[in-house]
Amino acid sequence: DYARVLGIVQILAGRFTTGQDEVVDAVDRRLAEIDALRKELGELEKQWVESTANALYAAAELRGALRVVSLALDYSADRAKRVAQALRARPGTVVFLGVRGDRPQLLFGRADDVDADMGALLKVAAAAGGGRGGGRSDWAQGGVPENWALPVALDAAVAALLQS
Repeated sequence: DYARVLGIVQILAGRFTTGQDEVVDAVDRRLAEIDALRKELGELEKQWVESTANALYAAAELRGALRVVSLALDYSADRAKRVAQALRARPGTVVFLGVRGDRPQLLFGRADDVDADMGALLKVAAAAGGGRGGGRSDWAQGGVPENWALPVALDAAVAALLQS
């Protein structure tokens, strides 16, 4: 058992380019660096999400009193959700996002001052794209079977929104 532990310590000392007695300090320094980098990455992600949401909001199509953001993205679903949530915070905004990938997803949301049922709109859109989903009146999620169905579903959502 001692030989096994000594082997591990020697490997760690080699990887951290430090003496065996300094391995614990080297690990602690690396953990502190990782924590700082995670915090910095989180802040950068927040800035990126806000910047992206600002750009999408500025480019959104005006439909009467509403700003409609409807597009398919190549982001991860979590990142797209953060962007959608940031957009929902802006008055008069309706968000229809598609997320391309192995399991294409639909993320629908609206600002609190918009009177539209995202759950119902998602059901219409998902059915048009051959998928399924549902949700609340302010936020809904679903999916379609293939990436090509995302624009079909998004177009159906916009059409249904304009009819309501």
